[in-house]
Order: sequence, then structure tokens, then C-alpha cells
Amino acid sequence: MYLAVVVLIGPLEASADDLRPAPSGVGQREPSATRTEWMALEVVPLFAFAGGREGESDLARGMVGYMEIHRIATFKWRRFYWTVAELGGGVTTVPNLSFLGYGGTQVGYPIYLGSRGQPQIKVGLGFGGGILMVYKGFLSGDVIEGVGMILSPSIRYTYHRRGVMFYGVSTRAVIPVTGVRYSGALFLFGLDLGFQQQR
Repeated sequence: MYLAVVVLIGPLEASADDLRPAPSGVGQREPSATRTEWMALEVVPLFAFAGGREGESDLARGMVGYMEIHRIATFKWRRFYWTVAELGGGVTTVPNLSFLGYGGTQVGYPIYLGSRGQPQIKVGLGFGGGILMVYKGFLSGDVIEGVGMILSPSIRYTYHRRGVMFYGVSTRAVIPVTGVRYSGALFLFGLDLGFQQQR
């Protein structure tokens, strides 16, 4: 609950630096808005899945567990960003057991909000390889199973202060596209925390 309050209230706080005049020029952003994000962590406690065997469909809500996605070196420009590497995985336990292991890269479109671009929305697509297995109940039959290429579209909202840290919330889907026995997607909902280039 405390983390959620920090995420929601943080962007409303104003420091002396935040009150400086915005740079002139239509659509301009301070260079700090496009600072490189060297390292970030998505901490994911909540999940849902959609999919199932042929002729069947399942949707589980309220799944809990723990997964992490580490993002390494995100380079940002005005209309494009590239995350060099995404690595992560974990498990869920209630009410469905699932396993995820994923490694890849991501590209996307950044949206810089406000005159300084400190609140940011990133819409991206990750792609790489890994394994995703979701069971109906506890090892009582596969609902989703895929090994090989994985697509991972995501949406993130982050707030970037003047210092080296930023934070926010994120959601992403993990979709196996090759080596699929049962098709579907796992949806991850989590918190985002990272370190960026010193201004």
C-alpha cells in the first residue's frame, strides 16, 4: 500500500528544480527527459492468463506469485527507445501454478508528458526466447505451454526525478509464438524502479 501511495503522489510533488521555467520551443524537452536508463526492475506480484487447449478457453483472475523482469540499458530519443536486454522470470502459485523464464530485447515509442517530460509513458514490444508454462490448478493439466520465441508487449508509466532514480507502474503480456503446445498469454502487473544517467 505504501509503494502505491508513493507512485501516485510522487509526480505531484514539486521541488525547486521542478519550478524552473520550461525550455522554449514547441515540443522541446529538456535533455534530462531522454537520459539513458541504465538499470530497471519490474517487480510483479499480480497476474492473469488467457488461453487454453484447443476448443477450450480459460481466464484466471487474482493470481499471485513473484516474478522479476530486469531491463538493462534503455536508450531514449524523442520518438523511439531501445532496451538492449530484458531478463527475468519467476513463478505464480495461487490459484494456478506457472513458470516463466524470458530473455530478449525491446523497442518502443516514448511519450513525454508535461513541459519537462518527467512523467513518461512507454509503449513497447519485447521479443526474445524463453519458456512459459501455466497449469490449471496445481499440476493438474497444462493450460499454456510454449518454449522458444516469445513476444512481450508492454505499457509503462514512470516518473523521472532530477536525481538518478525513477519509479512507476507497468503491465506486460508474455506470449509464446513457437514451440507452442497450448496457446495463450500471461499478463503481468507490477511496480517499476530504476536508475538513470546522472543529469
